[in-house]
Order: sequence, then structure tokens, then C-alpha cells
Amino acid sequence: MFVNFVHQPVNHSERIISEEKIKLGSLYHYENQQESKNRHCLESTEGQSKKEIEKVAVEKNNNNGSNQSSKEVKQTRILIAESEPELLTLFKTYLDSLGVESVAVDNTDEFLSAFLQSKNEGKDYDAILLDTHLKGKKGLDVAKKIRENNKTQKILLVTTSMKDQLPVHELQSAAIDEKDILVMPFALSKLYKLLINNTLLS
Repeated sequence: MFVNFVHQPVNHSERIISEEKIKLGSLYHYENQQESKNRHCLESTEGQSKKEIEKVAVEKNNNNGSNQSSKEVKQTRILIAESEPELLTLFKTYLDSLGVESVAVDNTDEFLSAFLQSKNEGKDYDAILLDTHLKGKKGLDVAKKIRENNKTQKILLVTTSMKDQLPVHELQSAAIDEKDILVMPFALSKLYKLLINNTLLS
């Protein structure tokens, strides 16, 4: 049996709509991938952090507050700026367990307020733990603002992006060294080592 296939021309508007659907589908897929990546980073860091916080607590109990196997931060003040509530709590809990005096905020306005207030009181923070995706402004924009007010402020950057994906000129403007960048997920021991390397631990 002979079947005659007749080619039906595609309507121009239908083709445009179809192309837009494909674009939207790709964008939706990309955003889902990014959200999934961020969630994975958060869960990985969260899981590792809880174990390390428990380890510090056990070490403190075993040593009864003296001759601890992990060094304590002595009179160190750190400002934590992190948009994820779970990570904000984990970072603060970990630093508190080491004896660090810390202030935790999740948005740009509160961060700048805490930073400037401390500066005006002549009590600069020893370090700032800064998320690259703060609520209100990009972390690197905030870092440049910090640098305008304090040329020597130590900034430790937390990001879900690979180091080579961060804009080099913005890192240079904010005077952030590559070794002071923490890529999620990471073990809190890396943060601990950064504090040691920056002579913030006694």
C-alpha cells in the first residue's frame, strides 16, 4: 500500500513558541541543577560541621579546659556574614566552641552596620567570614566596601563557585588572597587551618 506523506509547513509563530519553550525548559533545568548543587554543598558542609563541633566538645571535656589538643582562639573576634541560616548557625556554633567571640548576620545592611559600629568603637574584627551570595548585595561588592574602610581587614571568603570561576579583578579589588577562599562543601578543619595560618590562633 502506498502512503503519500504530505509535508505540512510549520507556522512561523508556532516555531517561535516552540523555540521559547525549549529555552525556558533549558533555563529551568539549569536553575534546578544550581539549586541542587547548592543544597548538596549545604548538606555536605552541615554534616561535616556537626561532627567536628562534637569532636571539639569531646576534646574540651577530656582535657578539662587545659592543654587542649586543638588550640583555642584567644581574644579573637570574627564577623560572620552568611545567607544560609543553617550554615550561619553552624559557623557560629563551631567558632563559639573554640572560644571565639563572633557576631552572625545574614544580610548586607546588618553586616555593614555591625562592621562600621565596631570600627567606630576602635574594635576592628580580627577576621570576617564572608559569603559571596549575601542578601542585598554580592559578597565581593561588600568586600570592596570593607576594603575602602579598612585596608588591612582580613577577609575569608565562602563560596559555592570554583576558585577559577570567581572574577579575578573583583578579588584583586577586594584584596582577597586565593588561599583565603573556602569552596563549599568543606570541612571546618579548613577554616581552623586558615585561622592558624593567619596567626589568629594562639
